[in-house]
Parts: sequence; structure tokens; C-alpha cells
Amino acid sequence: MSGFMGTLHRMVPTRSVRLAVVGACIALYLLSLYMDALQFIENPGTPNAQIIHHSGIIMFFMGIFGPLSGNFAILANPLLWAGWLMIWSQKYRGAAITLFIAFLFTLQTAQLRGQLINEDEGGVNVSYMTHLLPGWWIWVLSIVFPLAAAIYFKWFAPKLPAQPEFEPPAPR
Repeated sequence: MSGFMGTLHRMVPTRSVRLAVVGACIALYLLSLYMDALQFIENPGTPNAQIIHHSGIIMFFMGIFGPLSGNFAILANPLLWAGWLMIWSQKYRGAAITLFIAFLFTLQTAQLRGQLINEDEGGVNVSYMTHLLPGWWIWVLSIVFPLAAAIYFKWFAPKLPAQPEFEPPAPR
């Protein structure tokens, strides 16, 4: 094998490899918080209708109230953080399970398409989600990438050879 696939085939989950995986995931996650994640139309069907883009950080804080309306996508974040810690501590099976559940929670964001969102306390301004934007996709990638890494490290990566036990020198 040559090229990237040959390198992947020989990749052993050493400390530096785990650090690179977790570091790349953290970078993707932070980037997703900065970028526009979802597009909404506010007050549709009225003369003052407007398109609004919410960044990932705004969606993070709005998501805290999601469980009140039956949307639990916010739970993907603590599961993601737990998955990073599990990868770092070489608990790959637990990381794979945790990150897969986090991925399933991300899919609940699609529920926002049909859900009325009150933009003020009086219910005068309402909005509906219309599109998923790049920030959302990068957030999902920050979950799928460590999920793939955990699966690879657990079931496909070559194992490190066992360290030989220390044997005292034989008496003469």
C-alpha cells in the first residue's frame, strides 16, 4: 500500500495520534461555534419578514431551552466532550458508543423545520428554520470524525506490542 491508505493502515493510536485527533476535533468544534449554523425566516408571510442567520454559539445557548419544547440536540455537546475524554484515555468502545449517540442527537436539529420558534416573550415575532448552514455541518463533522477515529482505533488499528517485563539479571 502506498500514500494515505498505507499510512492509515499503519497508524497506531499513540499518545501523539490521540492528541492530534482530539485537537483537530476541538478546532472543528470551535470553528462551528463561530460560523453561521442555521438560517431562519422571521415573521413569514408578513411585510416585515426577514432572513436571519444564527451562529453556532447562538444556537448553543438557544439549545439550552430546547428540551422544554422536546428538542434534545443540545445533549450532543456534552456527549461529544465525553467522547473526546474517552479517546484521550483510550476507552475507544465507550467513545464510539457515546459519539454515535451524540450523532443521533444532532439529527434532531431537523425537527426545527416544522417548529414555530417565538423570538420574543409576547409571541409577536416568530421564526421557522429554513436551512442548515456550514457551521452546523462542521459541528456534525466534529462528532463524526472522532467517532470514525474511535471505531478505527478499537477494531482496525494495529496494536502496540506489549512491553517486555523487566527481568533481573541471572545470578552468576
